[in-house]
Amino acid sequence: TTLYQLNSATIGQIHRLHFDGLTIRSCQYVMRRLVDWHAVSATERRMGGILSGSGQTVYSLDPSAHRLMRLAEGRKNPRELSDIKPGRWSHRHALVITELYVQCVESARKGHLQLADFAAEPACWQEDGQGGYLRPDAYIKVAVPGTNRRQHWWIEVDLGTESTPTVRRKFDRYMDFAGRNIAGPDGTVPRILVTVADDTRSAALRRIVSRMGDRAAQLIHVSRFDVATSVLAAFAESSASQERE
Repeated sequence: TTLYQLNSATIGQIHRLHFDGLTIRSCQYVMRRLVDWHAVSATERRMGGILSGSGQTVYSLDPSAHRLMRLAEGRKNPRELSDIKPGRWSHRHALVITELYVQCVESARKGHLQLADFAAEPACWQEDGQGGYLRPDAYIKVAVPGTNRRQHWWIEVDLGTESTPTVRRKFDRYMDFAGRNIAGPDGTVPRILVTVADDTRSAALRRIVSRMGDRAAQLIHVSRFDVATSVLAAFAESSASQERE
């Protein structure tokens, strides 16, 4: 179900998720079998930006397998909307979201982060109470160490392709949702973690947040992508420390 939940993944990401401790060839063998069975589709792509490096094979769920998974799911959610089809999002964007999930899993294996849930779009979309949806890129639930509490996050993966006015309008939609006291996941209004590629972009987006006031500063947090899991873990640990005091 990984490709159904995450939309796309590279061979390297699949290896890290499901074949930890095994050779890459073991992973490649299994994925070739799935391609032969028409369960998944494979393309060769060169990675750029956050995923920069040599070309890798990228896997997505075959359209027929995707339809079967939707039927098996058997519950109403945004996947049933007519405009939701495999490949609706760019492979690059989907792969960065997958990379965040892989890093969360790896952090959890090391005991640094207690990952309770992860959902990519469109499963993480939230009805906005006005007939539409808030459309975060992902949703993450983190357990607070030593407690029964959970922290909830909506994730926006910023690739530096949107203008600052466009980003501001996106932030405004989140603040409007929070201001109308609509219950999100588990009855909460999640914080928003915006991940960016570099410090320059981070500074630009933080300036937007600072101009939006204290409430926005409490709700919207900007971080470089490469330290995103550390930010999630730090928030959880800070909450645990307050609980112990």
